[in-house]
Amino acid sequence: MKKNAITYTMIFIFICTTVIVIKNNYSLKEEISSSNREVAELQSVISINDGIVDKTYEQLNQHIDDYEYLINRWIDYDMNHNYRMELAQKSYDVEAIVHTAKGSFPLPKNGNILVDSDFVEIEINIVKPPIFINDEINEIIHFYDNAFDDLTYDSYDSVAEYFIDDDTIRLKYSNLEYGDSVDMFINGDLFYLLDLIDTNIQINVTNEIPISKDYLPINVKKKVFDDENGNLSFTHNFEYVSDNSWILDLGDSHFDFVLYSVYKDTEKIKYEYSDGVKATAISRSRDIFTSFDETVLPNALELGESWNYGSFTAMITAIDYPIETTFGIFDTVEVTYKDESGILLYRYYYAKELGLVHKNFLSLETDLIEVEYFK
Repeated sequence: MKKNAITYTMIFIFICTTVIVIKNNYSLKEEISSSNREVAELQSVISINDGIVDKTYEQLNQHIDDYEYLINRWIDYDMNHNYRMELAQKSYDVEAIVHTAKGSFPLPKNGNILVDSDFVEIEINIVKPPIFINDEINEIIHFYDNAFDDLTYDSYDSVAEYFIDDDTIRLKYSNLEYGDSVDMFINGDLFYLLDLIDTNIQINVTNEIPISKDYLPINVKKKVFDDENGNLSFTHNFEYVSDNSWILDLGDSHFDFVLYSVYKDTEKIKYEYSDGVKATAISRSRDIFTSFDETVLPNALELGESWNYGSFTAMITAIDYPIETTFGIFDTVEVTYKDESGILLYRYYYAKELGLVHKNFLSLETDLIEVEYFK
């Protein structure tokens, strides 16, 4: 009886072991099968990706062929010198920034850096064009690569801190005092790349910063503006409330697109000077004015000074900028306006005792052509 019990126990153990082995084998087979399925799926994905990569590679090669064709057309074309220089100039991304104790601003196009600061640093950042396979196109678009080897010559070289690498040039003057003046000469190639109007850059340190009161219209009755094609003329008519307050009538200013973008459906704008020039009231009908608050010019016309103007950002970007109009030549204050994305929209130029004399709206130039004064 005892032997039978032992036998039954051994049989039971054998059966359990067999079941466990069978179950484990089944689980192992399932795992292997699942892994095989995953491998097959991965292979399918890889195959699809390979197809996409091959197609993309083919498209890129086609683009390269297209570019090569276009480049060869350019080269075969008998390009004159000016065209080659313009193509080379547009191939570089060059930005010049002036840093002072009060902030930073773009290098003025007229090169006049008038500041109240004990140091001035000029920083030029350069992005050179890519290297192409075609040597002939490289010869054209990399024409200015050597322009950055030698930035400037000036009387302060012995005390200036100078730094240059492939991407950046820095020239810093420290311990400046009121009355200090630095003259420097920008090399010709860099002059073109920065789109300056003069190769001479002058730093003047002063506490006599111009103020906007000097740029108010004095006894002006009417100013007539016109574009270079003579198609979009408009007139600003003035009524004076006091020496520091006047009303601008927009009845004949339908082509003054900038004013209409800021003062929509406005017939008249009242301006006042008090710690800056501001639009303080507007009229949309029958001389009924409602309060308004928009800074046109800050009191101190410092380079880099910025403020909100409608939905735009305005900044003083040049002082004593020369502007030639039909009515005359003026040294002006340049105000640059950009949208919320930082895209340049237009520039205004203000002259002493006249106010606005020139505007650049996108690519449209508008000049002062006539002024009539009160008798």
